[in-house]
Amino acid sequence: MHIQLDQFRTRFDQDLKGDTELHDRVYYMVTRPKFLALVEAMAQMPEPKKVLEIGTSRFSRQLKGVCPEWEVHTLDLDDTHQGVSEGAGVQFHIGNILSPLPLPQGYFDLIVFSEVIEHLQGNPRLALRHLRECLTPGGRLLLTTPNMARLINRVKSLLGRSPMPEIGPPEWWAGHMREYTFGEIANMLRREGYSIEKGGPHMYWDGIDFYMKSGPFDRDEATGKLVFHRRFGGWKMPIGLVYSFLTNRIAQWVPSLRHGMLVVALRS
Repeated sequence: MHIQLDQFRTRFDQDLKGDTELHDRVYYMVTRPKFLALVEAMAQMPEPKKVLEIGTSRFSRQLKGVCPEWEVHTLDLDDTHQGVSEGAGVQFHIGNILSPLPLPQGYFDLIVFSEVIEHLQGNPRLALRHLRECLTPGGRLLLTTPNMARLINRVKSLLGRSPMPEIGPPEWWAGHMREYTFGEIANMLRREGYSIEKGGPHMYWDGIDFYMKSGPFDRDEATGKLVFHRRFGGWKMPIGLVYSFLTNRIAQWVPSLRHGMLVVALRS
């Protein structure tokens, strides 16, 4: 059974309605376009039978639900999501992709490496090397990550502001350590034994709805409480609509200014 975008979209939206935690509900509502972009890319590949997600999200559980005959695995740094993953039929592993992985080599047809590389606190080429070892010959790595050269980052740099987020306390902060341009990602992949099947800057983060609903989660350093800051709430909404419309049009016209990128890379 090959994955169908409509089936996944329906399941995703049904699961979204069942969220009770604010953080999960907001996160998955805002990042819905990214997950749909992943499925759209997968629908254009030969059907993978053995899939590994790096960093546990609901994506692996939904893949298993939509394609129950697939062998779906997920790899995470700790066991926080082990119970819910295994309850959905997903095989759960603990490991760090910056180290040799506790996974069979040459085993997976597809590895989903989505919005993770920018968080790594180490050399990303090492992670790509370890992931390549887990792919079958001709297996695919599906990678998404923010585009360092996106429009808002260029504007911030021109104004003398850092485009990267402020680093929080080491006890809990795990934000973006480094972002990349498409050229950097493509170069690292080729040097680590992949060939680029397709990819480049992508529109999944550039919808008007995304800009209007999204915003950063922050944690109060005194209380540890997680707080969501909507980018264009309240009186800022009219400004946000204009901004969102303009940035959406610019992203359509100038791909290098898009917010994200999506790459499909083959193990050479």
